[in-house]
Amino acid sequence: MDLREVGYDDRDWINLAQDRDRWRAYEGLNRLHVWSRRNGLDINTGKTKVMKFRKGGNVSRSDIFTYANEKLEIVNSYKYLGLTLQVTGKSFTKHIEERCSAAIKATYDIKKLEKLSTTTALRLFYIKIAPIVSYALKKIWVHLTSANLKKLEAVKGSYLKRALQVSRTTQTRLVYLLMDTDFFVRELMTSNGLQPTPAYEAHVRDREEKAAAVDQEFLQTPAMNTEEA
Repeated sequence: MDLREVGYDDRDWINLAQDRDRWRAYEGLNRLHVWSRRNGLDINTGKTKVMKFRKGGNVSRSDIFTYANEKLEIVNSYKYLGLTLQVTGKSFTKHIEERCSAAIKATYDIKKLEKLSTTTALRLFYIKIAPIVSYALKKIWVHLTSANLKKLEAVKGSYLKRALQVSRTTQTRLVYLLMDTDFFVRELMTSNGLQPTPAYEAHVRDREEKAAAVDQEFLQTPAMNTEEA
């Protein structure tokens, strides 16, 4: 029987699906409770969290989950195996922000970075810093936005500015020219065997336009002159 014939509309179908998923979660928690008691294990309910994947908005008032009669906290993000998940399942902004913050923090663990040659500084970046931001990148690449990619790009710019001892407000495009190096996001895509996405293409197009707009006088300065006298 088609339930639409007896008055059910699309909202009813959604509610039925939500109720089904909710009861599956309840059943899973009950099974965990039985199993843990049988095996003499205690579950720390203070550290046990629930995250409901959804398109947005607040959780339903009926979304109450308990374990051993203790209410569990419902969260909007959760880190699983190093990847921070968010409720939509398609946004990874928080993960990118966390990885970029960790990468920039790691740059300050490198002592006397400014005393290294540019070649050594770049090599160290790819060994120590790049792997931090690229963690789980293959899994989330197609979901990254232009803002996410810009955040990733800033990590390399920040590192190179420290290496060159220039102001943090120095334009990244100038730093890339001085170091004769490529855009970080393009390097990430190539090194990880990824395919271009619309967000990637927009990001690279923006970087290329900015690089092309660099004043020609800058390109004629001694710092940019690589020819031997």
